[in-house]
Amino acid sequence: THTPVSFALMPGLAMLVLWLAAAVAGVAGSCATLNPTECSPRCAMAIQNAVQACSASGGGTVRLMAGRFLLQDAPDFDLQQFLSNSRKPRLEVIRRGEASKYQGSGASITFQNVRNVQITGPAEKDANGDPVARLVVSMPHGGLVLYQTANMALKFVTLELDRSSYTYGQCTAATADNSTITFDPALYPFSSSSPSWQFKAQSILEWDNVNNRPAKNGLDIYALSDPYSISLLEPKQFELLQLGTQRGMKVGSYYVVRHIVYGSVAVDLSHCNETSLESVSILSSAGMGIHGSDSLDISLFGVRVHPAKGMPMSLSADAVHFESCMGQISIENSTFESQGDDGLNVHGKFFDIESVLPDGKTIKLGMPPNGGSTALVIGATYEFRNRSTFMPVFRTRLVSADQAAMTASFQDVLPSVAAEPFTLLASIDQMPAVTLRNCRYANNRARGTLLKTNNVLAENVVYDHTSGPGTQAYPDGCYWWESSAFTNWTMRGNSYIGCNYGAAQAQGDLLVAACSPTWDKGQPTTQGAPVVDQQPFSGVTVENCHFVQDSPHTAVALFGVSGVTVRDNVAEGTTSTAFELQGCKQCVGSNNKCNGATCLVQGCS
Repeated sequence: THTPVSFALMPGLAMLVLWLAAAVAGVAGSCATLNPTECSPRCAMAIQNAVQACSASGGGTVRLMAGRFLLQDAPDFDLQQFLSNSRKPRLEVIRRGEASKYQGSGASITFQNVRNVQITGPAEKDANGDPVARLVVSMPHGGLVLYQTANMALKFVTLELDRSSYTYGQCTAATADNSTITFDPALYPFSSSSPSWQFKAQSILEWDNVNNRPAKNGLDIYALSDPYSISLLEPKQFELLQLGTQRGMKVGSYYVVRHIVYGSVAVDLSHCNETSLESVSILSSAGMGIHGSDSLDISLFGVRVHPAKGMPMSLSADAVHFESCMGQISIENSTFESQGDDGLNVHGKFFDIESVLPDGKTIKLGMPPNGGSTALVIGATYEFRNRSTFMPVFRTRLVSADQAAMTASFQDVLPSVAAEPFTLLASIDQMPAVTLRNCRYANNRARGTLLKTNNVLAENVVYDHTSGPGTQAYPDGCYWWESSAFTNWTMRGNSYIGCNYGAAQAQGDLLVAACSPTWDKGQPTTQGAPVVDQQPFSGVTVENCHFVQDSPHTAVALFGVSGVTVRDNVAEGTTSTAFELQGCKQCVGSNNKCNGATCLVQGCS
């Protein structure tokens, strides 16, 4: 027996218990059930209204029945303006805990200020293993935007485009200047009345039609700002103009012609707290699959990015991309296959110093050369790093900023080592911990995972024929300006199969390095090389990993790390120097094998 608690004696506790009970009941309760046959083809507003109403009533579950929810009532947007803005450097200034102004993203559905809502379809899967509740996005729109949401979940849902953002086919004729692509019009509808974006090619990627992945050392052309023109010859053929044998096109080869590369995202998170995706499949997108910025605590479980049946490529760009996020990012039991760019990228963003104003606390900012939006967070702590050595030289808090003037003012006077022109600075408050477990990254262009943050654990992850490294951490002050150097970074029990064979090849299947720019007449260029005379990284462990290579090359390449452990790894089909360190200190290397024989970790003394 037990003595019951008297709520009359503890009114504060009683209110807390009742509030918690109500909250749990609200989240678990059903707000609405939507039937695709009743709302299609105008389901976007129906879903948005149901979710917003559910949030306003205290939260709960919006259920989607099996079937195809056609989102043809998505708001209009200017595609060319969207693509142009994505390539322009833009500075935002926000206060810590606040959100930047929502800019719009061509989304079909926008959830703003939603709290405590779960969107779920039936647990049933189709023959391809995808949820039977399908959101069908009208190309070139994106799918869902979550803006300033909290405790929001998406479960048992498939997202796909009504027409792929690319066309896949074989080059059946070519001159020096032009080439003809023959394709299946049932999979890639194309006519004289098709929208204008179909008559442009921003990227041409040669494809291995046998192994269904980017071709080894194949043609890989980007033309984002000046795309190639397409002339339709008949419903199953078009001509790529000014792109012929002189540019590397080959009769008989297969190509993925991406009309749009970095278009709207399937699921986009901005300034969100506690977001989870579970058993969600993404088959196609005009850009990335899942993108998150300035968001806290994100969980992906059982997420699948893969091509629809009969299609070679899934997404046009990255599968998952998180920038300037916080808290914990957890990705488990998930698969990311055949996308047009990286499997996962986690990073912050650098600025640099153009000049220091007379007060010694205010700087004129330089912006990343590659475009995109970068936010200054008032109240956040910023770390300053030497551009050449990548070593930290100072930390202080940002107290104000002027967006128009491109200036930032800090709490403390900058010492001379932090006030030099071209010094890098980035927020250290936006470096989330990352856990990857039981995931697969396969058959995509570029890298498997890029992990540029502290406190990373990746274990039991399979990297299968990523055209670049399976795992890469390459923060840089060169081109992308993605931050930052890190500590406590572990790769454990992972498999690397046939990686690093094509586009985005680098020094190893697993690479850690910081890019120091090449200087020209006192100016940093966008090209550079790994830092080896200092140690910007610390606490890196690579253990119990298995490397199987199609051709011999370096398996693990680590540059500029203090405190390295490389042990119990196996490399097959490799060189005798599969494990290489440069500019590293405090190294432990033991029980590593290359082609069945014990091998040393080069550079580890």
